[in-house]
Amino acid sequence: MIQCSVGNYTISMKYLFKRGNRNTYYYRRRVPKELAQHYPKPFIEISLKQSDKAVAAAVSN
Repeated sequence: MIQCSVGNYTISMKYLFKRGNRNTYYYRRRVPKELAQHYPKPFIEISLKQSDKAVAAAVSN
């Protein structure tokens, strides 16, 4: 989970994360049990190709 402060507010972005020491943000969600047989992994990960928190949060919504 990534947290971003905007003025007096703190925004928590539950599905955003960064891998290790890389600068790129990723969007990650678990595959629902009903659809798990159709996916090779239990999670879907998508690179947002963004290094800025605010832009990554906007792209993920």
